[in-house]
Amino acid sequence: MLNFSCRPAIITVAPLLLLAGCIGGGEGWTKPSLDVTQRASDFAECRQDTRQATQREYSIEQDINASRGTDLRNRGTFSQLSQNIDTSARDQSTALLDSCMLGKGYEQVK
Repeated sequence: MLNFSCRPAIITVAPLLLLAGCIGGGEGWTKPSLDVTQRASDFAECRQDTRQATQREYSIEQDINASRGTDLRNRGTFSQLSQNIDTSARDQSTALLDSCMLGKGYEQVK
């Protein structure tokens, strides 16, 4: 049987995991004298750094959703709040990952 008290946390984290899975091994990045193996390694390092940098905020949001989820659902604001949190977290993760790759000398392929 599912424990629905965990549902708010799942709703918040699931899109982030999907985003992390979709970005692959850095195929959207290039730089002069590109070594595909090094790019994949650099990308994995940036992705790990991004996860570590955002983990605290994700944990806080999960705690809020777990403790206040019922209140927010009863007021009809849970769905909008969850969507706002997901968008903000996705934007922050993307910005951190991009900054890391740019710092390593890569350019995003357009």
